[in-house]
Amino acid sequence: MICLVCNKGSIDGLTHPVCKSKYAIDGAFCAVAYKGIVKKLIYNFKYKPYLADLRNILVELFYESIIQQEIFQKAFKFSPILVPIPLSTKRLRKRGYNHSKLLAEGLSKSLNLKLVEALQRTKDTKSQFGLKLKDIATLLGRADHTTVMHGVEKIARSLKSDKNLCGVVGKIRSSVHTEN
Repeated sequence: MICLVCNKGSIDGLTHPVCKSKYAIDGAFCAVAYKGIVKKLIYNFKYKPYLADLRNILVELFYESIIQQEIFQKAFKFSPILVPIPLSTKRLRKRGYNHSKLLAEGLSKSLNLKLVEALQRTKDTKSQFGLKLKDIATLLGRADHTTVMHGVEKIARSLKSDKNLCGVVGKIRSSVHTEN
């Protein structure tokens, strides 16, 4: 696990106390390592031959991994919600489904968590699969970039700095907690 602010090792993926700031993410954890068979399953789920049926296998794999992590048990106390990453209209048409949404729906049911579609795709970028980190950085205009980290930083910054967005998220959280 790493601190997503400084990219150095951290306990349970939490942001180091010295790295914390008003707009930094508090931490993150990973369900499974993205290598070997997991990488192949995710690839076949996201890309040709577009095997949407892999959803249940991946949801079960992620679920079993997540529930065994102590950091998740701690996070669960704060009534987390699942927010799928939106897919561009072009990719959604080509693929026929949003892989992130399918996984979030499955995990939502398995973990009994609320799923909230709170994000909106504002830019259609070229697929980054198979690109070197340097090329991804160029594509997205950042020198030290990985796709996930860029998205995480952007979302964390927005959630902590945009008062309107904070208000919307607050309303969503309130409705989630009153429904449960």
